[in-house]
Amino acid sequence: MNETVYIVQNDSSVSHQVATLLISRGRAAKVLESAEALLERVNSRVSPDPQCLVCDIQLPLLGGLALMTELRKRRVYLPTVFYTERPNLVDAVKAIRLGALDVIERSSDHERLIQSVGDALNHYRSTWQMEQRRRSTLERLRSLSDGEQQVLDGILRGMLNKEIASTLQLSIRTVEQRRRQIFRKLDVQHPAALAQRVVEATNSSWEDTIQDQQQPLGTNFFFLAIPSVSPMPQLV
Repeated sequence: MNETVYIVQNDSSVSHQVATLLISRGRAAKVLESAEALLERVNSRVSPDPQCLVCDIQLPLLGGLALMTELRKRRVYLPTVFYTERPNLVDAVKAIRLGALDVIERSSDHERLIQSVGDALNHYRSTWQMEQRRRSTLERLRSLSDGEQQVLDGILRGMLNKEIASTLQLSIRTVEQRRRQIFRKLDVQHPAALAQRVVEATNSSWEDTIQDQQQPLGTNFFFLAIPSVSPMPQLV
């Protein structure tokens, strides 16, 4: 896979120094003149190619912190390392709260920057893998029949097969058959793994997944509003 490290600094000479350093370590670096230039280049399309951003906090027009906020609004996933001159504590805290992976002073050892860029690219890779798993699970959930959805709802409520059968007015054998189909389609072996995949796939907490235990099986469950395949979750 091709990787890209975007570099946005308030001093072009610093940008090129960083690019030269990264290239010397085998990284592919792309220098951009401003935050606005970065926003024109990137989009919310999920790419398997790892990418990250080395950004200055102090930038003309749109600053580094405002850039991170805008990336989040646009649902652009771009792990960010701030590389800036004499960062103050307030800005550093804001950056970390916004999701920056590191805030590095320019006078620091270059090895820290190299390490943080590597961490950012690995962060992108692992998140991409999780997103692929989430999408796969969503497609598997969509393949369930209405009857299988009802049984899955019961399983996730902690109901026994006989309780599900009684509630749905089905034979226990039918419930068992649907249960086997669910486990096969979701590629899991036990209810705990099934629940974990559902929660991961829907980006929901357990409480949000099953909101009302009193509702009929299948009527208030997440499939009624399964999210469409979306851009990668925003962690920047």
